[in-house]
Amino acid sequence: MILFYFVASSVTAFAAASTTVIRMNTRSYSFPIEYIVTEGETTISGVGLFDNSAMVDFLNPAPIRLGHDHPDTFLARSILIGENAARIDLDRPLRLYSASTAIIGTGPLSQFAQIVPNFLLAPVSESDTELVLNPSDPNEYAYEGNFLYTPISFTSTSLSIRGGVRLSGHSDPATVFSGPLSISFLEGLYTRIPAPIGSDLIARIHALGIRTTPDIWDSHRIRLYDVTDDHFAALPSLDIIIQGDADGSTEFHIGRLEPIEYLLRGFSDERDFTLWIDDSDDNTFELPRRVVEKLSIHFDYENNRIGFADPLVEL
Repeated sequence: MILFYFVASSVTAFAAASTTVIRMNTRSYSFPIEYIVTEGETTISGVGLFDNSAMVDFLNPAPIRLGHDHPDTFLARSILIGENAARIDLDRPLRLYSASTAIIGTGPLSQFAQIVPNFLLAPVSESDTELVLNPSDPNEYAYEGNFLYTPISFTSTSLSIRGGVRLSGHSDPATVFSGPLSISFLEGLYTRIPAPIGSDLIARIHALGIRTTPDIWDSHRIRLYDVTDDHFAALPSLDIIIQGDADGSTEFHIGRLEPIEYLLRGFSDERDFTLWIDDSDDNTFELPRRVVEKLSIHFDYENNRIGFADPLVEL
């Protein structure tokens, strides 16, 4: 549930500008897609994968035979997405190598966003999400009829929003990461803990008597051994906070990661786990997909903002 707190470009619209709803698979964020080839309105069927991390390219088709160019090359000038076949005409032809899968880039500078700058994702069940193009009233997809918005910032390679991560039950500044957050629809293996709270989390782990060693293969990873149910009950959760309004004067809580979610279980012993501390220069926390897939998210690029809300269904 989203909790609300108080604390101290111009683009071209989708030609039809009508609301279109496309059913997606939540686990893969995929949906049916067909490319309309330049000659004779021929279509090639495939699958589209939704990816907000792709900023510029509209979609990148993957050849059926990975690593090999297919002798048959096509130029697509339009695509049909979803079972109800919403047609989007491309600004520039797309070269296809008998593509079966495409990555749909939806960042602010993507061709998709230039054509459809107003769209939202709304979960309708544990397994299905609706992609809504040009929603006439986005709040119809919010549980309490209200999206909470935060400004976006972006470059040619990244999109971020303002927010933070806190260890549950703590208000000490050392337990808070405040900085840019990115949104991912890809299921990553690790949850990367921001370095500003990583040292405090490790201290908590050691205080519980959990033995740790650095990972010999990667200095960002820490191995935890013989972690019991009592340990898990005592470890803090990670609260994810979004800062709204232009001046960041409001905050709202959009999700929580329990220890079993931010620790990766070992492959050889179910009581061993791995923790990833991210001390990279960009200092950005990536919202895990298991958090964003439980929210309704409104991408309102016309007003340079993204909105979050609890969905109409309980997940």
